Amino acid sequence: MLKSIDILIGLAVVMLAASMAVTVMTGLVNHLFNAQGRKLRQGIADLLRLINPNFDRIVADRIATAILTHPLIRDAEGRLGAVIHREELTKIILELASGSVPGFDEATRLQLKTALAADGIPDPAAALAQIRSHALELEKTHPDLANMARINLAILHSAESSFVGKINGWFDQTMDRVSHRFTMSTRFVTFACGLLLALGLQIDTVALVNRISVDEALRQSMSDEAARIVSESDLKTAQATDAFSSVVNQGYLTIPDYPKDLGRLADIRRLIGILLTSLLLSLGAPFWYGALNQLLQLRSKIAREDDSQRQRRQSEGSGEPESLLTPGSKSAAA
Repeated sequence: MLKSIDILIGLAVVMLAASMAVTVMTGLVNHLFNAQGRKLRQGIADLLRLINPNFDRIVADRIATAILTHPLIRDAEGRLGAVIHREELTKIILELASGSVPGFDEATRLQLKTALAADGIPDPAAALAQIRSHALELEKTHPDLANMARINLAILHSAESSFVGKINGWFDQTMDRVSHRFTMSTRFVTFACGLLLALGLQIDTVALVNRISVDEALRQSMSDEAARIVSESDLKTAQATDAFSSVVNQGYLTIPDYPKDLGRLADIRRLIGILLTSLLLSLGAPFWYGALNQLLQLRSKIAREDDSQRQRRQSEGSGEPESLLTPGSKSAAA
């Protein structure tokens, strides 16, 4: 039983280190392609088309892009921002329609202004001025209120309209769908990065399990490494390089020698093992960290039970029961 647990522990050690590397790769891909900002732009464009069905996709995308590249929302590199609050969205839409944001397309601004007028905001600039004035008054009279709470109250009192009702009614649901889309996209990227890593390093899960099962010294070394990893109080992406380097340096994984080892990928059994590895890596580093922790606890429990049973057997076999003595031996002893 302990051998099976040790094999799983060894597999989890390798998968955890590789998964942390995949996490870094996934984060880099998402950053390079501004994935979260793009998904948020799509969500805001969908919300705008709910507010005004007359907006076509191009106009909605232009407005959403202008919103997410607003100086208060865009990221440090000037790209699409990845986070926006409901109150910020309302105010920026009013700013865009009022013409106070330089560089915004005039034809698109007029379409946005017309849509707001149809939803109860005939003068976006005046509505925005009233919101700011009311928010300032609330700050004087209720300094204990959070800034977002003040802005929300100011919007509700100074710009009460069908437009604000639609924003407030649909914003949370829209953000839930944005989050879901981004999660699904990230899972796909994670699988792709895991497959790329497994192919590049030729990490064959089947061969790895077979190797661990026949090498007792390797199993012990991996158990020690697992205990060291779990002793860390927190799992951080910054540990990825150290964890992966440790796995390679200790010989748990070997770096292929290209182009000489390229031919090994022609083996269908190795490709199946690599595909299995990519599927396991897609589970993510938190999964493997938790699995490793539980496996170590299970191993410790089983080891204690084995020691207890061994000591019981030794104590039972150390003395000869009286019932096994013959009558003659009793009298002789007497």
